[in-house]
Formats: sequence, C-alpha cells, structure tokens
Amino acid sequence: MTTSNPVFGKDRPEKRGAASRPSKDRSRNYERYLLRRVLDAMGSPCFTVALWDGFSISPEGATSVATLRVHNRFALNQLLRQGDAGFGDAFSSGGISVEGDLVALLVAAFSAPEPQGIASVVKRVQQRKPRANTHDGSRENIHHHYDIGNDFYQLWLDKEMQYTCAYFP
Repeated sequence: MTTSNPVFGKDRPEKRGAASRPSKDRSRNYERYLLRRVLDAMGSPCFTVALWDGFSISPEGATSVATLRVHNRFALNQLLRQGDAGFGDAFSSGGISVEGDLVALLVAAFSAPEPQGIASVVKRVQQRKPRANTHDGSRENIHHHYDIGNDFYQLWLDKEMQYTCAYFP
C-alpha cells in the first residue's frame, strides 16, 4: 500500500449529530497504523481510504474503484472496532461517505484475496472471538423484544390473532 497526504479541503457531511461532524484535529500515528493493518488483513482491497485531515491510503499497483472518506475520529473508531456493523452505522450517520461506486467498493472489500502471514492469523483470531452474551442473557433479550403481550397484537390483528410472513428472494 502507498500512503499520501494531499490537501482535500474541508468535508462537510450532512449535520445529523456528533457522529457526522468533521474532526478538526489531525489523525494520529496509531490510527493510521491500525487502518493500514485492517486493510492488510482485508487482503489490500482496491479502494482508497481518505481521513478527515487529508491523509489517505491507496492500493498499490491497482486502480482504486472508489474512495471511502472518513469524516471524523468517531467514524474511524467505528470502522476499526466494529467492522461491517461499524461501516453501516458510520455510513448511515454521515460519519463516512463513498466517492464513486458504493457497490464496487463493497465488492472490492469482500472479494479481496485472503491475507497471508500475520494478517491471516489476526483475521482468524478476530473471527474466533467469543460472544459476550450468555444463555441467560439471550433469554432476557428474547423476553425483552418478543414477549410483549396480547394487548399489542390485538391492536392490529384480527380476532383470531393470526398473521403470516413470506420471503421471496
């Protein structure tokens, strides 16, 4: 991977809360290091990542299909700590944006070659991370979300309290 630090100017995403506000400070060396390691672990996908201060990482020896623009430190932390879920949260809150083809960026991210060496070890360790929820915790979550009583269902179901669901791929 090659890195550069061009001046992109100020990014102004929609103002939808703290997560979408651009950071005014510079990215830190450890953040840049972690970002490089994550991209290495992904198999060096062919898209550019540009941080809020103009620092960017581009694919080496390949054409970038799109640019993932990270507007603030909070969004970068979401990407680094939460992976796919962090991407979705940061994208929906305006903390990141994609310049170019979003679908091409996602395809590049998920079809990059499998990493070799230490990066493959890191990926396997992350995939084997134990789940934080316990059996009792799962039971409480199910109760909280689904055991809401018949009063709710009587508001919109017929007198037999029946409903169906279908999925057509």
